[in-house]
Amino acid sequence: MLCVFSWSLCSQQHYSQPDCMPMKTEKETKEPEVIRKVVSKQKVSLRDTLNETFDLVLFSNYEECKGAPLVIGFGDIGITPIITSNSIIEQLELSYIGVLINKQAAPASVITGGQAMHPIRIFGNKEVMVIVADSKMDAKVSVDLVDSLVKLLPYLESKKVFCCEGAPTETTEKMERKELQFVTTSEETADFLIGLNHKALQEAVIAGISGGVLAECTAIHANYDFDTCIFLAPTCSFYPDIWASVLIIQTLSEMLQFKTDTSTLEKNAKKLEDKANELMGLHKGSAAMNSSLYM
Repeated sequence: MLCVFSWSLCSQQHYSQPDCMPMKTEKETKEPEVIRKVVSKQKVSLRDTLNETFDLVLFSNYEECKGAPLVIGFGDIGITPIITSNSIIEQLELSYIGVLINKQAAPASVITGGQAMHPIRIFGNKEVMVIVADSKMDAKVSVDLVDSLVKLLPYLESKKVFCCEGAPTETTEKMERKELQFVTTSEETADFLIGLNHKALQEAVIAGISGGVLAECTAIHANYDFDTCIFLAPTCSFYPDIWASVLIIQTLSEMLQFKTDTSTLEKNAKKLEDKANELMGLHKGSAAMNSSLYM
């Protein structure tokens, strides 16, 4: 069976399209893109077993990224981590530097831009590293995954870990799109985020990979210590909400001082929001009409 997955579901329009597309004029005609014909290979620099479930493989170019903060993007609860991490990878054109191999999962390869890669991939440069998986992780291996994420940090020499999550709300009417909540083990990070008018979370249960990494970070390991920060951005629970990723990326870029352009994400977020509000408005109108018929 051939399974094709594209993370760009939320970066493209998926509304009804006409059966016949109009022909382009000469001015609108663009040069055809060069199609990759051969999948490139990566030279393995290091391979090690982290636990019974996961092996770490790092390519020869990972040395250039050592010491950079790590952003974790696993969509085990919502889509915010996936959109955020993939947007950073695309915007910064991060290099493919390594993989985590899940020995309990069925073999698979993810094709992106003509390049074949493992399902759990690591990208990076001197400013930031990102580890991402497009599919939801099996709950049975989540404990081993958290363990692996902590154990790979010494290999990457990363001392800061960032996790991205959406905080679902049932309405967007009173949602503050410029404010996120956070949990961090770093005083410096907390002061910086409070200076941007973000709020420290005091009472909550954070499930999934992000919560597991935070729990591990609160215990100082004898051989390696690191700090973590979890971003919780407001997101609507009724439709794929991209605004949470926009806010997190803008905050990360200001904190880590890398340049990103979120204008495309913002445009698509606005289109999705407008379309969702339109559909919800129609639903409310229909419900009101139906109720009036029986009064």
